[in-house]
Amino acid sequence: MSEGRIVYSGIATASGIKVYHSDFTSINAVIQSLVTSIDFQIDQKRSFGAAPQTKGHTIQYLVDDEVAFISSATSEFPHRICFKFLQAISSEYKTHGDLSSTSGQRQISKFLAEKMKFYSEDSSVDQIRQLNSQVSEVKNIMHSNIESVLARGDSLDNIMTKAEALEDKSVIFHKRAKKLKCAMLQENIKMCVLLTAIIICIIIVLVGGLSGLIYW
Repeated sequence: MSEGRIVYSGIATASGIKVYHSDFTSINAVIQSLVTSIDFQIDQKRSFGAAPQTKGHTIQYLVDDEVAFISSATSEFPHRICFKFLQAISSEYKTHGDLSSTSGQRQISKFLAEKMKFYSEDSSVDQIRQLNSQVSEVKNIMHSNIESVLARGDSLDNIMTKAEALEDKSVIFHKRAKKLKCAMLQENIKMCVLLTAIIICIIIVLVGGLSGLIYW
């Protein structure tokens, strides 16, 4: 997701962190230090903004029945989703294992990793992010449609250009055809005049010859 992600989740008691999963190890020591300042006797929730002390990440925690559920996320990831995540693991972690056993801690750690991925990537966990996802999808579709329209526009421009070129060639062809027709007509007229003149000369010669015979 472009809105960031949860990089750390853990469960702690007054004796310290019992189980955690971290995708950003630099935040681990910061959270271990934070746990020592949490009052586990009071049900509460708190959040800390991104700062140099938190390695540029946000931190959230929720205390319920003397157990603290802690998360850390990239600075752009919404706090409200982190608290939804913490609420979810606080109500579900017991079904995945026992905090006091090694095998139970492994199972819970796996559970935390799966929940981190789900709440970081699935837009359905938050209505606002779901709407943003839908808006982004619509924007992508509109962008694709605009590109298609522009592509068709280019095609239409190409067709118009070719049509105009064909029209110009057609005009030139008609002009040349008209000139050729006139030239052929002129040649025909010349041939007719020449043939007529030859025929007249032949007639004159014949008439002159006949007149001479009659005179003799």
